[in-house]
Amino acid sequence: MAPLARRGPGIRSLTSSSARAVPSRRSGLVMKDRSSNLVASSGKQVVVGGEVVYTTMDDEDVLASSGGDAIGGGGVFASDARKSLEAVDPTLRTDLMSSATVMSQVMDQNAWERHRSSLRFFRVFFNVFSSTVFKRIFVPSLLPVAIAVATCLLGWPVKPINALPFSIGGGLVSFMLVFRTNSGYGRFVEGRILWGTMLNTLRDVGRVAATYSTPSTRMLAMRVICLAECFAWLLKTHLRQGRTVGFGKHSLPEDKDTATPRVIEAMKPMGEAGAQDIKRLTEDCPHGPLICMILLTDACKKLITEAKLPFDAATELQKYIQILGGCLGGSERILKTPIPQSYTRHTGRVLMMFLCSLPLTLTPVMGWSVVPAVFILSYALMGVDEIGIELEEPFATLPLAPISTTVRNNLKSTRELMMEGI
Repeated sequence: MAPLARRGPGIRSLTSSSARAVPSRRSGLVMKDRSSNLVASSGKQVVVGGEVVYTTMDDEDVLASSGGDAIGGGGVFASDARKSLEAVDPTLRTDLMSSATVMSQVMDQNAWERHRSSLRFFRVFFNVFSSTVFKRIFVPSLLPVAIAVATCLLGWPVKPINALPFSIGGGLVSFMLVFRTNSGYGRFVEGRILWGTMLNTLRDVGRVAATYSTPSTRMLAMRVICLAECFAWLLKTHLRQGRTVGFGKHSLPEDKDTATPRVIEAMKPMGEAGAQDIKRLTEDCPHGPLICMILLTDACKKLITEAKLPFDAATELQKYIQILGGCLGGSERILKTPIPQSYTRHTGRVLMMFLCSLPLTLTPVMGWSVVPAVFILSYALMGVDEIGIELEEPFATLPLAPISTTVRNNLKSTRELMMEGI
């Protein structure tokens, strides 16, 4: 059996619905997926409704988790921890995440304690060469370094150029990088807020449908709850699909992240009654989330009519569907509208010009020590710009699969309570 993940700091790996826990020789359990024979060793598990939602790995093997197979441009490598994420979420851009990243996972208290640890300075410093940011900017940073080497070999300029232009330019570069990073972080936070709002709204849809249903309208409420789960998976696919060029291993066909298996699984409680909805959501569906919202609106309308829901409950259901539409529209806005590309290009040009001209004033003063100095400055400044680029399109790295799985488990619990008569 091939290992699903090495143990890394605060990392969680989602398991499929067929996962089960079996004893491990080490502390904790081994999560075994019967459908794929994948195994993940862990110390703690988060269980919802009797099912392991994800596992929490400790930091015992954090240093060993770096390295792996090249998967992205510019010599990007995936650690075993990131490979485990790829196994459960194939379209996650793991080449944009560090080996010990928690960007695409859910934090727990143990992970937060490690995040706050004062030893983090040593940990991140000695792992710098396994950093994704370092590997992505290593090749571009070689150009300023090459110019620094050339100036040392040629012994030119003999006298340092006046440093005043570089002092002024340094302030300008810093301002541009701050704006770039803040704008990217704002988009990242907004994307996470939209998905958090979607999660809460889908919970509310299931809650209202379950609590106001009657024995004669249970199947109508069941349809509402099942379609609510489908919406999360369809939105995830809608935001991730379509990448067909570049990025090495991440050159995915458009149908790679299909939501069809998830939709079929979500509609399973409906039995044959859900066949028509499955067909509409999976066969030649041009806009999965929108079609799902239309079907969800229809299901809510029938539930309101047949169960004779009170006015406030009926109004709530309609309001929740409007909120879901806002989450869909907001996510599409972030995905389809980047930070103005002229600003991104100008920042890159100014930054490269600044770094490439630094040796002209530093070489006469520093000699050969200018080479490591320019490399460190290039890493620091290019790294800030690279982080801004990574944050700009948040859905490539946000934990969409864990959030969708949370929706699935929450609504599963809601269905079970409803069938028990609450």
